[in-house]
Amino acid sequence: MNSSLKDRFDERGYVRIDDALAPEGIAGLRRRMDGALAAAGPHPVVKLGDDAEAASLLAGPPLRAAFDALLGPGGWIPPDVLEDVRIKRPAQDRPDWWHVDVFERGPQTQDEDLMSWRAGPGCGGVGLLVLLLLSEVGPADGATALRVGSHGAVAKRLDSAGDEGLSLGELLDLGIDAETAHLPVELTTGPAGTAFLCHPLLVHTALAHTGERPSYWALPPIRRAPSSQAVRTLGSSACS
Repeated sequence: MNSSLKDRFDERGYVRIDDALAPEGIAGLRRRMDGALAAAGPHPVVKLGDDAEAASLLAGPPLRAAFDALLGPGGWIPPDVLEDVRIKRPAQDRPDWWHVDVFERGPQTQDEDLMSWRAGPGCGGVGLLVLLLLSEVGPADGATALRVGSHGAVAKRLDSAGDEGLSLGELLDLGIDAETAHLPVELTTGPAGTAFLCHPLLVHTALAHTGERPSYWALPPIRRAPSSQAVRTLGSSACS
């Protein structure tokens, strides 16, 4: 099973894990999220930050086994908080923005300028991006669209750039959107408790929430242990 999971991840750039989260853990986190939502302003995305109590959601057997299969036993750092907890509300439609997440600083990086953050050979130490569904999510509920296999095209761009990598702005200027537009798209939909484990270089976009009810998420990165071997897919820049 582990080799099959790794093979799918290498080919597609992500894997889906059903029943990844314990229902009782989701219930406790959802109560805290509902309390924060009641006090939040009218923003389409309510970012609640990190939740230390919910770190145990990432420690259940299905996710531990998947992290071991993809990053190697001892190759990842068990998180002590659940990062990037958020709620998406119904909102006006908006254009899709196909991009990759970036984690590294460079000489020109400014904290508030996302385009100046960089993707490099080490992916900032991030081995996986995890999208956790804390509620049922349908296609209209602010799901993320994933371009299947797009991590390979981005890795090739980074290979050509060398050790310094490229900023998000440079990657977009080089046309990673157009380069990957022909690829099939999968949506991060499913029941509460579903997890999508994504390669850090996977091209994706958050779709507009055009449904009727809020959707509940956590988007934590899983960081590699410093001494671990990298996840490698295509090219030496695939987060080595």
